[in-house]
Amino acid sequence: MIKLVIFDLDGTLLYTLEDLANSCNFVLEKYGQPKHTIDEYRYLVGSGVEVLLQKAFGDSFSLQNKQFVLENFLEYYAVHQYDTTRPYAEIPFVLHVLQEQNKMLAVASNKMDKATKLLIHKYFSNINFNVVLGASNDMPTKPNPAIINKILSLCGVKKEETIYIGDSNIDMETAKNAGVKSIGALWGYRSKKELVESGADFLALSPIDIVEFIANNL
Repeated sequence: MIKLVIFDLDGTLLYTLEDLANSCNFVLEKYGQPKHTIDEYRYLVGSGVEVLLQKAFGDSFSLQNKQFVLENFLEYYAVHQYDTTRPYAEIPFVLHVLQEQNKMLAVASNKMDKATKLLIHKYFSNINFNVVLGASNDMPTKPNPAIINKILSLCGVKKEETIYIGDSNIDMETAKNAGVKSIGALWGYRSKKELVESGADFLALSPIDIVEFIANNL
């Protein structure tokens, strides 16, 4: 039986793509670099802010300007992170149903820990997440399984009692590395092909499928 449901944040619980893209494009323009389209950002986000900036800037992202670029991005994103960000349709309902079923809920994100916690509090203040973790100096980014292992330890739950839900190859690889089952979120930023090829155990066309999978004991 599944006791713990762990969610990725960006592209799984929340649509954050435009705010991330606009923040990154702001910094690119500031440094005289070409901007990227929203669709291009679907494949730039997901590995944390430093990797996002490295991919967006390419060779012009040097050790000399790295810290300044990061600071500029974080300052802009702090002001604009709620402009277009929103929960995906059905996600609030699904979280409520899982909570009513006494499932333990957690978030494992490559977004910085502070931003992860702020977003969860703003959009899901009525949901009692057991653990919410983002990237930090003490927490390596996914697909390193450390974040999943930390959640399992804090919740006192076995791997076979856990399911991890995400929208990218990084998420599916994280689940595999941690030894837990995974659900690929087809409503997110990446393709069905990517999720299948990266080893998703199940595919959810919409968030409501999560409840169905868990009700059927997967």
